[in-house]
Amino acid sequence: MRKNIIFLFSFLLLVGCSKSEQNEIIPGDDPNQQPGIVKEELSVSKSIYLEIEEKNILEKVKDFGFTILQDGVPADARNPIVSPLSCSYGLAMLANGMNEESVKELLNAVAGEDATLDDWNRVNHTLTTEFLALDPTSVVKISNSVWGNTGIAFETAFSGEMEKWYSATCNNVDMTSAAAAEAINSWINSATEGLIPSLFDNAPGEAAYLINALYFSGKWTMPFDKSLTEKKDFHNADGSVADVDFMNGVFEDILFAETADYKAMCLPLGNLGFNFYAILPREGKNLPLSLAEWYEVRNKMGSYDEVTVSLPKFKTEFEEVNVKEVLKAKGVKKLFDDANSLERLCSPMIDPKTLTFLHKSVLGIDESGAEGASEFMTGMDLAVIGGSGEPSGPKIGEIKLNRPFLYLIEERSTHALLFIGVINDLQK
Repeated sequence: MRKNIIFLFSFLLLVGCSKSEQNEIIPGDDPNQQPGIVKEELSVSKSIYLEIEEKNILEKVKDFGFTILQDGVPADARNPIVSPLSCSYGLAMLANGMNEESVKELLNAVAGEDATLDDWNRVNHTLTTEFLALDPTSVVKISNSVWGNTGIAFETAFSGEMEKWYSATCNNVDMTSAAAAEAINSWINSATEGLIPSLFDNAPGEAAYLINALYFSGKWTMPFDKSLTEKKDFHNADGSVADVDFMNGVFEDILFAETADYKAMCLPLGNLGFNFYAILPREGKNLPLSLAEWYEVRNKMGSYDEVTVSLPKFKTEFEEVNVKEVLKAKGVKKLFDDANSLERLCSPMIDPKTLTFLHKSVLGIDESGAEGASEFMTGMDLAVIGGSGEPSGPKIGEIKLNRPFLYLIEERSTHALLFIGVINDLQK
């Protein structure tokens, strides 16, 4: 008999904006020094300090996220979105159920060849804990849970690692009952503050679910004035033109860069705990879709006295992400080909050849901020088988994001990349 088993990883993003008093912060090498305008009565958010092994893992995770964005979505994708951090959590949780040889390949592809599974678990646990007290004006909540049908027995070691590193309890419920759907829907609704109210309309069926949810809420440090919003043309990637609302503002002392290849800007969030970046290639130039290209952009950014920003309002949904093929291209073979690769997960044993992945995201941006949700799902059948650089260019800048652009949201002190997206098409 074969049963379905699903691993689901969810990413939630909510960014809100509020008006603030203005106060200049001078840029520098200290992570607490961030160009921007903040509320005078608020202090800069605290920094998260990681061990070198943990920093190296986050670097590799960012590289994996860019690889997914570049190679794991269709070439003609409308508005792709990826959460590298969510992918990291989901795959690390899965790794705890894999055998040693399979784990090595997955570590090399996602977390780095010198990383250990304990290192990977530890950095995820550190971020989960530190995010809670990072910035009093922002909320970052990471939640995890494991759900199995009554016929599935999760291995004791796997259950222990889920509890230790991810505060996740392994629950057994009758997946053929409406009560199972109600229980899982209630959990995801609570974990995402209602942004994902449910996962199932009916009984899930004979399945198991491993769920990670990341919720983020933060205010723009510098607000957009709604009265300045106006209709303008957005030039889509296919050559068509969309008439959309553009938010407009003039911001002081923010990171900006202008070269022959692109323009780039950074708007801080909350007490400068998080940053929103947007990169606009020059006409005929390509988007910077690799980690190396992104670092080249960021290293050229410096503090500008004044930057005029025009950013379109949008809401987009995307799920055409082929994580499995990206993993295979990065050398992950044993996970899918070794019949015993998931022997540490549960019994009966999983057939790894049936592994599938789904990463679905929704994101909207307006004057009040951004609101979004993303799900990263691994599915399989169960079978009984055995920074900052020197300022460049003028001190007065302007960026009109009226054609395809890349955007990112990252945590300031660790540069953990929560979210990467591309806007190609704003047709209704």
